[in-house]
Amino acid sequence: MIARNIEKIYSQNAQNIGLLTSTDFGLVERIARGEAIPLEEFTRGLDDISADIVRAGGLFEYSKLRMAGERTPPAITTAPRAMTLAEKILAAHAVVDLKNDRLGVPALAPGDALFVRADVRFSHEYVTPMADALFRGGSATTRGSPTRRACTPSATTSPSSTT
Repeated sequence: MIARNIEKIYSQNAQNIGLLTSTDFGLVERIARGEAIPLEEFTRGLDDISADIVRAGGLFEYSKLRMAGERTPPAITTAPRAMTLAEKILAAHAVVDLKNDRLGVPALAPGDALFVRADVRFSHEYVTPMADALFRGGSATTRGSPTRRACTPSATTSPSSTT
């Protein structure tokens, strides 16, 4: 997707599902000519983890590679410094070694890219009602097996249909 402006949350969501985005309209002509566009055109300006997610084809593929030990995020190299309470919490929960479940770095700073181990997780309220409706059989159709579901184009729900 190429657009004049791409909001950060949309950009991150697109990266996570493997959708390439850019604000470089020069790519349009290159694509129209049939030119192969290097993946680096879509990773320019991203932090190392986000660029790796794009290169892997999305967050699920990146996570599979990471769990298999084939991808490792860059180490946090921020020197010890005074930190805010939020930075201290994030530093303490920074995943240093996924395989051996090691957490914590001495310090981090704005701009550091990292994974953290969350104490509590929650689902975004916008997504939860739609997922609930799909799992309860709302707008999903069963194809061949009562345990397999396939979403159809009508698989969206309005807020009133989930209450």
